[in-house]
Amino acid sequence: MIRGIKWRSLLIAMFAFYVAPLLPLIVVSSIPNFFGAEAGQRFRIWQSPFVLVLAWFYAIAPVGAAYLAAKLAGQQPLLHGLLIGLVGAVLVVLWVQGGTVAFEAILALLVLSCGLFGGWLWRYRHAQRSVAL
Repeated sequence: MIRGIKWRSLLIAMFAFYVAPLLPLIVVSSIPNFFGAEAGQRFRIWQSPFVLVLAWFYAIAPVGAAYLAAKLAGQQPLLHGLLIGLVGAVLVVLWVQGGTVAFEAILALLVLSCGLFGGWLWRYRHAQRSVAL
């Protein structure tokens, strides 16, 4: 087992960026029903919540969760970012149904790299603050 992993920070970050946004997502995706949209009515892609869901779960959530996990852990930010990215990649691969293996691998690598970027971002910002002090 790898030493120095703060499991609590990983769980808090995963909850904050993967579980908690589901309720607002449900509300946002049901907004067209409140305004009398017909069942088969088509929307432009940027007016639908589809783009928001893709952007959130494939890019924004891994970066934010990794940044938060690295900040809460206070040590080994890249390891915590990598673990968040791995969990996010597994969730994305399980969520995508019917895609080719190459497509699923590309999505998993995207989410994994976003998680690493979040950990690196915290390390970079933290290093700048300690130099400035």
